[in-house]
Amino acid sequence: MTSRREVTSRREVTSRREVTSRREVTLVEVTGEDTGPGGETPSAPVYSEPYFSVPEFSLRYSLNWRDALVWEVLPGEVQGRQKAIYIGFQLAGGMAYGLAADRLPDRFATLPHVLVLLVVMVVMHGLWLLYRAAFRRYRARRRIPHQTYCVFEDWGDHIYIHDARQEVSLSADLCRQMVVTPTHIFIDFADALVIVPAYAFDTPSQRDAFVAKWQRLEKEARDWPV
Repeated sequence: MTSRREVTSRREVTSRREVTSRREVTLVEVTGEDTGPGGETPSAPVYSEPYFSVPEFSLRYSLNWRDALVWEVLPGEVQGRQKAIYIGFQLAGGMAYGLAADRLPDRFATLPHVLVLLVVMVVMHGLWLLYRAAFRRYRARRRIPHQTYCVFEDWGDHIYIHDARQEVSLSADLCRQMVVTPTHIFIDFADALVIVPAYAFDTPSQRDAFVAKWQRLEKEARDWPV
């Protein structure tokens, strides 16, 4: 006859195995073995370390609209709506000259029409530059309307950003481009723009190492077969 003590012992062993197995499935991958070398129940489950337990480094810094303006004024080809607006400025200048040509003072009548039209185009180009400068400031202030404090963490295979505008984790395969300037690092995603001032890094070598690593991750993501 099985004694009460043996039944209790078996229940404890069974319960301990169930708890150990559940903890292994929940917290780590299953080891495939629930007994020790001699068939005895292990005294404690074996846990595997997470791939990244802590960020490689963390940065704390503040941003304002002037930091966003650096992104807005980066040189690039005029495309889309801005190109259409530029063409609209030039067409408006040409139409204005055509309507007002007969009303110009006599001293302008002796000038070649081509020269007058060229002057009009230059004036309209200057007005467009003023408009673009004002529009860039508007976009920068809309992107960062107030000074905001940011937390930036590098987790190896992704970055984490937390500020008043957003709290996101982003990986290199979602990145459209990285732009490095003497004063800032810009990482452009479809739904977010990450701005990191150069002064936020502890050393220039830390910044250079991060840029090199992120560029490598971007290249690997692009080269990964779909």
